[in-house]
This record gives sequence, structure tokens and C-alpha cells, in this order.
Amino acid sequence: IKNAEIALFTHDGNLLAKGKSDNNYGVVYLAHPEVGYCVEEASKTTDITATRQSWKDCYKEQSKWLIDWVRQVRYLDVVFGACRLKKIPVVVSESADPWWLWWVPHPHIGGMPITYFTMSLYFDVVNCLEMRPY
Repeated sequence: IKNAEIALFTHDGNLLAKGKSDNNYGVVYLAHPEVGYCVEEASKTTDITATRQSWKDCYKEQSKWLIDWVRQVRYLDVVFGACRLKKIPVVVSESADPWWLWWVPHPHIGGMPITYFTMSLYFDVVNCLEMRPY
């Protein structure tokens, strides 16, 4: 969903994180309570070296923060346009398999463990409905 706001909650309704999706691809970015959105932070300067360092610093903080709570996510609220959906059940998938990064040169490959978390959600944006995947 493009240009949406989300909130992630525990099973008993405690807020874990807030985020928003971009208007280009619908990718969700989470807001760290101190460093904010890494994409926005990194884009605040035109100096490529400063941008790269800003991204690395923010990514490091986001990663430490996210690992503390992401496995507790059970529900999601989402707002897009005039649509507001509340307490949508979600399942977070976890993987440490870096197969899809094998071709990309990354400084963290070859020693630093990386864990990936995914959630797939389906919505009928016209009728403001949660959808179930086939």
C-alpha cells in the first residue's frame, strides 16, 4: 500500500512501533524513537560520504532496536487515504538465509549475522478491506 501509516502491537495491545510506506513502491519504513526513518535521515545531505555514513549509523541503531521487539508483533493498524483498519492479525516470518544477497557486495557479508523479518498483508484499497491470501 502506498502512502500508508502503520502501527504494530503486541497481543495485549501495547504499541511496539510506528511506520509509514513510501509513495513509490509501498515499502514500509519504521521510525526508530531516536534516529527516526533511516531513508529520510540519509537524504538530508548531498554529500555522498556523509549520506553513506548517516545510513550506516541509522541502520545499526534500527537493527539493534528492531530485534528487541519484532518477534512480539501480533496486530497491525493501518491508515491509507480515508481507510482505517484496526487490529489486523499478522504473522512475522524470520529468516537468516542470505541467498538473495549472494550477488551484491556488502561489507557485512562474511561474518556479521543478518536476520530478515517479513510480513505480507493484503488489502482491497478500493473497499477498505483486509484480504486473505489465496
